[in-house]
Amino acid sequence: MRHLIVCGEAKKQKTNPVQEHQPPRPPRRAGQDHTVLRTVVGESSVAVQNFEIDSVQNPGPIPTVPVIPEVPMMDHFMANDMQEEQISNADMSTIVDDGSAITFNRVSWLPSGVLRNVATSGDYWHKFTVLRGAGYSKLEIMDALLDVVQPQMIAPVMYRREGSSATFFARNCLAAFLKLTRANLQIQVNSSGPFGPSVQTLDIEITLRHTHVQDLRLHLHDHLVACIARRHDKALKALDLSAFHMDPELSEVVFWSLRVPKAFVYVLNMLKVRTSAIRCLYLADNEITELPKFIILSKLEVVDLSSNKISNMNVLKNFNGLNLLEISLDRNPVCAQYHDELSYIQAIKEMVPTIKKIDGVYLTRPEPSLWRRNYVPPGQSECIALVDQFLQHYFTLLDGDDRQRLRGMYHPDALFSLTCNYVPGQSTSSTARLTRYTLESRNLLRLSDYSKSQQLLSQGAEEVLSALCRLPRTEHDPYSFAVDLPYYTQEIAVIVVSGVFREPSMMNENLIRAFSRTFVLHKVASKEYQIVNEMLTVSNASTKQAEESFQYPKPKVSLAKLSFNPAQDLTDADRKQMTRILSRLTEMNQQWAQKCLEQSKWDIKWALVVFTELLKMNKLPGEAFELEEDKVVEKK
Repeated sequence: MRHLIVCGEAKKQKTNPVQEHQPPRPPRRAGQDHTVLRTVVGESSVAVQNFEIDSVQNPGPIPTVPVIPEVPMMDHFMANDMQEEQISNADMSTIVDDGSAITFNRVSWLPSGVLRNVATSGDYWHKFTVLRGAGYSKLEIMDALLDVVQPQMIAPVMYRREGSSATFFARNCLAAFLKLTRANLQIQVNSSGPFGPSVQTLDIEITLRHTHVQDLRLHLHDHLVACIARRHDKALKALDLSAFHMDPELSEVVFWSLRVPKAFVYVLNMLKVRTSAIRCLYLADNEITELPKFIILSKLEVVDLSSNKISNMNVLKNFNGLNLLEISLDRNPVCAQYHDELSYIQAIKEMVPTIKKIDGVYLTRPEPSLWRRNYVPPGQSECIALVDQFLQHYFTLLDGDDRQRLRGMYHPDALFSLTCNYVPGQSTSSTARLTRYTLESRNLLRLSDYSKSQQLLSQGAEEVLSALCRLPRTEHDPYSFAVDLPYYTQEIAVIVVSGVFREPSMMNENLIRAFSRTFVLHKVASKEYQIVNEMLTVSNASTKQAEESFQYPKPKVSLAKLSFNPAQDLTDADRKQMTRILSRLTEMNQQWAQKCLEQSKWDIKWALVVFTELLKMNKLPGEAFELEEDKVVEKK
């Protein structure tokens, strides 16, 4: 239909310029007239003063865009659950102005009724032209647009540069239209130039009813489904929606930003059929300011909201009803509102009481066992006592004054080797002083003379003890220990322990070392184990290890023995023989030797330890060393 304005009076043919209810328009054919209606600046604020009529020669037959059946909005979710139809972007050459298009800009005037009637029609795509927008990135233009229309919904599609302008299409966005008109059809673009950041004001020109949906077919729901499918890790039950609007494939079609509440809710509703399949949800780098309710994701435990624009902790209330265990909020404006970690943590826990981990840090540190922290084979709980007793016994004797007390813990054919490594770039590197360890080191990668490899391998209990006695005195920090039991049977146990020790010095300059020891224990009798192989690795401690070491006083532990010869397995002859042996070793008479063994439950090795400790404390009476012959002489 054509309009002609003469002297400010519009002569009309039958209908108004804008028909309120139009049936879907089929694609135009060659030879049809193509009329563009656009408003031009007028002086009256009451009516449009001038219309300009352009008859545009139709370029000819329009290439047919593949027609794809509409998919119900929520019928399908993952690409793995359906055969997604291939959706190709429409050729820009097929997108032409509709015969009833209306173009207006910030200096034009358009009746609000016309705008509402046209903008609410879902049969047309409206074209947005950002004048001088080609000089800015797509992200800069889109961010500026969303800043104006927020929180209203708009889904820009087919973003392109046309000359010096940037263009895109949108439909079903009346609320966004109204927000733009209130902003005088202008956006403020933040950009970085050679002279620093700047803000530029750009004008927007909108062509209403530019293209009929029959000419530009885009099934956005299917594109969103495909994008979510690519980002869903079924094995880990994780969905990564980080920087969703920057997805390489999705952003070629539509700029779908989760900072827009309705866009966020739309994506969240798409997850309904897979709620049990999502345990972790990653939402970083989405410029999110508000959060919808997440009750739909009933199994959700981990949420990453880092690098967004959340400025109020109250948005976390939308996680109520979930057993949320971990959350990341770092690099959000809300973090700057708290000047200490405690108030920050308390604020989050008030919103999410179930939280256990914030910004990658556990809120509570479980109390570890004194000697055990890491791994024990499943179903092998009976070996825990073995590990505890062995480590308590071994390290107490190792840190003692006489390492010869370790003699009974090594098998006669035991093997021992040591490797020493220097760790550069640590606070301990300049004072490492590892010479006494490097002399014993059997690091095959650094040995210049491989013939020394056998010399540096200690074989037999005596050589092992000799090697241990040549090493500096030690004091281990049991709170630093990490213990693994990777292998355990009724005959063999492999224990790996790592941690920190220091070398006590009269100069008050304790050298902090890191170590790892691997023990292979072999059962040689009923509940009696001995070390058949030991590998020791020593290095200077890392900066973190040095800072965290020896923070707590060493606990006073009562050495729990490793049962070598339980009393119930001994005969009277065995007990008498053990009494005589202990008497000879300690020079105590047999009566006191027997008392010592009884108190030690007939563990001769433990009895020697007890004897040594009592002797050092002068708690053994003189009668313990009186022989039977001396007592007989005194009686006479």
